[in-house]
Amino acid sequence: MMDSQALGIVATIIINSVAIGWTIRETFVRHGQTKELQESNAKLQGEVNRLSVNLNQEITRLNRINELTRGMYLSCARLSYKYGFVFKFRDEDSTEQVFEDISIDELSNVLITLEGSTIEMRAIASTICDTELLELINNLRYNVPTFDNEKSRDEWFDSLKEFEKHATALLEKVYKLLQAATESASH
Repeated sequence: MMDSQALGIVATIIINSVAIGWTIRETFVRHGQTKELQESNAKLQGEVNRLSVNLNQEITRLNRINELTRGMYLSCARLSYKYGFVFKFRDEDSTEQVFEDISIDELSNVLITLEGSTIEMRAIASTICDTELLELINNLRYNVPTFDNEKSRDEWFDSLKEFEKHATALLEKVYKLLQAATESASH
């Protein structure tokens, strides 16, 4: 009887030892899996943060193009309307120069705005690697009304309308890019 009791105790010890060993092994395996999962989660979180920063930068850049385009248009439009008023009050038979009522400061401010805005917009388009956007920016810049006092009033306002058309095309492109960026952020 002792032998069977001893044998039962030994069997129980062996079974418990195997069970404890198995549990320890499973714990180590699960610990390893948990560690791998934590590392994967950290990598994923880092990638999400990177993409979020890139998306925010792109949205900021696109909004900046909108501001610059608006500034370019307003600068040209202000001078255009002043130019139009000069025509309105000018005697049609007069040979006086139209721009004598427009100061060099006004004209230089418009030209500085145009050049500075174009440079910044081109840099942004290059940074986000969008050739279509760059083309639209170039089209806008190349269609700025020239401040030429030999043009008729109608010619000058027609050139402003052409500039408006290119500004609108650029803004439409930027808004489409903004829409795509915000839609990708919500998915």
